[in-house]
Amino acid sequence: MLNGIKGVEDFKLYRKSNQVLIEYNPKQIAYSELEAKVKNAGFILE
Repeated sequence: MLNGIKGVEDFKLYRKSNQVLIEYNPKQIAYSELEAKVKNAGFILE
């Protein structure tokens, strides 16, 4: 899912805590847009 979002440059999955660290380019995608796409995919942001 994250691979398909323009502006997401890298991400790292932490399986033990079920968390993902997302590195993105704010010149290509606004945080609010990234947040909406992640939430619409059924994930929770902290």
